[in-house]
Amino acid sequence: MSTSNDQDPIRPSDIAFTPVTAADSGKADNLPWQQRRASWVALAICVLLALVVIFVLPALVQPPGTPPVPIASDRTAAPTAESPFRDAQLATARRAAQDVLSKILEKQAFLESKNVELWDREAFDRALAVAATGDTHYRQRTFNQAQGAYQSALDQLTALELRYDDTSSHLDILINLTEKKLNQFSSFHRLVEIITKNKGSIEMGRQRFKWYRDRGYDIKVHKM
Repeated sequence: MSTSNDQDPIRPSDIAFTPVTAADSGKADNLPWQQRRASWVALAICVLLALVVIFVLPALVQPPGTPPVPIASDRTAAPTAESPFRDAQLATARRAAQDVLSKILEKQAFLESKNVELWDREAFDRALAVAATGDTHYRQRTFNQAQGAYQSALDQLTALELRYDDTSSHLDILINLTEKKLNQFSSFHRLVEIITKNKGSIEMGRQRFKWYRDRGYDIKVHKM
């Protein structure tokens, strides 16, 4: 006697199959590049090629025995040192210019003490301008030209000094109409100070009177 199980038809089993998608197959490709073997292989190849280009390729490109090409320098050659003879000439010319310049300074100080600006300022300024051109030549180390300019200035100052000796006898009286002391009074034989009855004028006059007296000047007072 057969059972019911023998009479039931065979049915397919309910087995669930999960389809394989393209995303699942590409999980290995989603790894970081540091974890991929292909990345390290490519990096090693690049390093090897770089070493070949740097060290091997230059020796292969340049033929053996090729002489090195010199690189021209933009720097000019250093000037040769001056000869001892030239140095001696320059030193001699420099000393000569300095000697004339010292005489100019003496003449300048003398004329300024004699108030040259009162009787010939223009000639004095012209002489100093010529001396200034000598300074320019001196700084340029053209000492012969500097000496010539200095000598010309010295000649002009000497002429002014001689003129002062001729005209000093005419500088007789200086009249001061101001309330200040005149610095150029020493170039004159006599100085006349005018003092009014104004209190300010009297006070300033007393100060000048004391200044002259303290320096030994002979002072005479005339009341008018």
